Amino acid sequence: MSFIHHSNPNLDKMVDAVVAEYKPTNPDDPMSILYQFTHTSGDSYFAAPTILVAESHTDAGSRVFLYENQYRPSIHPNKPDWVGCEHGDDLFMLWGFPFLEATRTVKAINYSKEDEEVTLEMMAYWANFARTGDPSDSTGGPTDSPSLPTWPQYTPDNPVYMKLDVVPTTEVGYKPEKMKLWNEVIPQIAAEKKDEL
Repeated sequence: MSFIHHSNPNLDKMVDAVVAEYKPTNPDDPMSILYQFTHTSGDSYFAAPTILVAESHTDAGSRVFLYENQYRPSIHPNKPDWVGCEHGDDLFMLWGFPFLEATRTVKAINYSKEDEEVTLEMMAYWANFARTGDPSDSTGGPTDSPSLPTWPQYTPDNPVYMKLDVVPTTEVGYKPEKMKLWNEVIPQIAAEKKDEL
């Protein structure tokens, strides 16, 4: 541990900032601690880097359409509600798994009607984006494509993102205080001593 402190002399200050932002609602409850740990890990490893990349692409002039998968496929019936979606849950839908027939290599899985509906919507969004650069623009697509809610473009000034679920919705600003912690505060703390070297 001394190596980590030597290479990162502000580690204690960084840990304090993270603990202040992600303090468990009940520090004596193991589930509360686990819940906050999963959010801390997810935000630091997935969400904050995603926001940085999205903003880098918009700064470079690219159009960005950001999403958060909220839909839990029915194939995970025993997963506790607090877990939410896992990384990669959207791939079942994007690859059309609910419509695959059982074969020697694909096991028969009973997907729900909702799984099929969400699959059609997600596949339509991705196909529209591949064709037009806009997930909401169905120009040139099949005439039987599902009617989709508009997926607004993400910009740093209007950080709107799509929450993909049975009924997709939009929201502005994905966890702004937590993203600021990971993308601004922690790097500033880490850089404090480097400037003095």
